Amino acid sequence: MPQYRFLQLALTCWLIIVATHSFAYRDQWPQVLAVDGLELSGVVSEVVSHKGKSQTFRVATDKYPGRVQVVAGGYPRLRVGDVVSVRCDLEPIADIYVEDFRYDRYLAKEKVYAICRGYGTPKILGFESGVRSTLFSFRDSFERVMQRNLVEPHASFLAGLLYGARSSLPDDVQEQFRKTGTMHIVAVSGYNVTLVADILMLILTATFLKRQHAFWFVLIGIITFVIFVGGDPAVVRAGIMGGLVLIAKRVGRLQGTVTIFLIAAAVMTLFNPRVLLDDAGFQLSFAAAIGLVTLGPWIALKLTFIPVFLNARSILSETLAAILATMPISILQFHQFSLIAPIANLLVVPLVSITMMVGFISMLGVIIVSSFGGAWLGPFIMLPSYALLETMLTIIGWLSPLPFIDFS
Repeated sequence: MPQYRFLQLALTCWLIIVATHSFAYRDQWPQVLAVDGLELSGVVSEVVSHKGKSQTFRVATDKYPGRVQVVAGGYPRLRVGDVVSVRCDLEPIADIYVEDFRYDRYLAKEKVYAICRGYGTPKILGFESGVRSTLFSFRDSFERVMQRNLVEPHASFLAGLLYGARSSLPDDVQEQFRKTGTMHIVAVSGYNVTLVADILMLILTATFLKRQHAFWFVLIGIITFVIFVGGDPAVVRAGIMGGLVLIAKRVGRLQGTVTIFLIAAAVMTLFNPRVLLDDAGFQLSFAAAIGLVTLGPWIALKLTFIPVFLNARSILSETLAAILATMPISILQFHQFSLIAPIANLLVVPLVSITMMVGFISMLGVIIVSSFGGAWLGPFIMLPSYALLETMLTIIGWLSPLPFIDFS
């Protein structure tokens, strides 16, 4: 329809303008002077990772623009909202490469303009409560459940699936993901949320709940998921994209659906233009969402030989659509092309939604029984999650050593 086409053209032009502007100013951000032996104090706005004897967290402080990323001793373990003080060497972000990845651009996208490398352990001076700290307290509860009831790398893998926290994954496991082209499953995206929504819809309709009623339950489920895993911007974006795919399937009109996605992308880039070029999760979410509603139905028509039992045809067609739509971005972002990626994704991706849902529900179960003194039941409740995580890790572990499967 003409009105849709005009709006789509206008939104596309906006995204092109944002991309051009972001590219032109991609390496420009507020400059910070290096300071040795700085006594840095502020409020913890994000805990990035916790590895052995060290932890990485981000601090908001009035003395410096944006946020400061701090690497310090691993204990005491910090949480969002802690008011901390740490002695460290401050340095600006500039041309930081991790292999071929421009880590400084990623940090600038997160509004982090300086890194402080600490001596020893941070001191906790107090706690600043608020909406963000309350939301992240839910994530802290989940992380404690994972750490107590799952071994590594399974705990870190589940954290990556649920909210994209892949930095705690061991390096050898991350390399296996890269070689098999499956790294995108731990970059939280709208596709992951869509998979969970599909499984929930299947379960609810199988219990004789009408589809229109099941739709609202699933939408509430997505909102609940976003809240309980901390309301992180990446998770919120994934939730929005996943919710839009759900709405698109309900509406069933392609032109209107594409317009909705373009509006969502335009609004998100309005708040943070850098996500368009430097946020893999945003790019994967957007590409997967567009692929699901444009390529998915077309692929489903070609797979008439696949039975509709247990939604098998829909799941397979959506998996293939998402793989095709996200593969170029995966190659560009992770700098690898994997010949085994289509097979690895077909084997692993269908398990992602089940694992996310089972893991999320299992952790809620552990939290509930623990409140009644049943913490010892935790490992047993988490067994199904462990089995699913182990299956995916085993498949990826089998495929990654194959010769000539990836090109870096």
